Amino acid sequence: MRPFISFEGLDNCGKTTQIKLLTNHLDSTDVPYVLSREPGGTALGGTLRRVLKEPVVVYATMNKTFTNNPDFQQLNVNQQRTAEAEMLLFQASRAEYCQHVVKPALDEGKLFISDRFYDSTRAYQGGGRFHSDPNVINAIQRTSDFAVNGYHPSKTFLLAISYEVMLERAGKSKLDFMERLGADFFQRVAAEYDAIAKIHSQRVVRIDGTLPPGEIFEEHIKPTIDQILM
Repeated sequence: MRPFISFEGLDNCGKTTQIKLLTNHLDSTDVPYVLSREPGGTALGGTLRRVLKEPVVVYATMNKTFTNNPDFQQLNVNQQRTAEAEMLLFQASRAEYCQHVVKPALDEGKLFISDRFYDSTRAYQGGGRFHSDPNVINAIQRTSDFAVNGYHPSKTFLLAISYEVMLERAGKSKLDFMERLGADFFQRVAAEYDAIAKIHSQRVVRIDGTLPPGEIFEEHIKPTIDQILM
């Protein structure tokens, strides 16, 4: 069974760039791989991704689509979801992801690359939403273990940046629901990511995400991947 690699970090941390550099490298070496992202990768996961990132748009679309359906009650598009429900939606998407995307790839002997995995839920929901409450962190761990059904990353690359860098890189692009949660939220997320890196130091490779992209890949990611694939 091939390794399972995940990429983590704040929004705009450089994951997309590093994943592209990695897949280009793998293409040159003929290593079979599957690339996907969380939440997403499945019908349910893709739907939940839109609900999580742009809830108002999804609710308004549903109101329009099902307006004449007697089994449908019009939705309050401005109703805020609870943090508890948010965490469980990520876990629901993850269960589908592991069953329909991760498992087949690994069973076929392919390297699996995931843009985010369960560390994101611990950082964003556990750290950001629940201020790293130990009871919530434990609940996230238990539900993650149930959702992944034994599939865990063998190596995780954490690209660490600050909230200020995140905003600078976002520029004038429209921020989604999660990205609009503010400085205090993202500082808690970053702190929880640091805690994850310390606890799981054998798995998590913490990298300064402000370094030049080429340097990050050549000095941190490529050597690690090449060693794993030896």
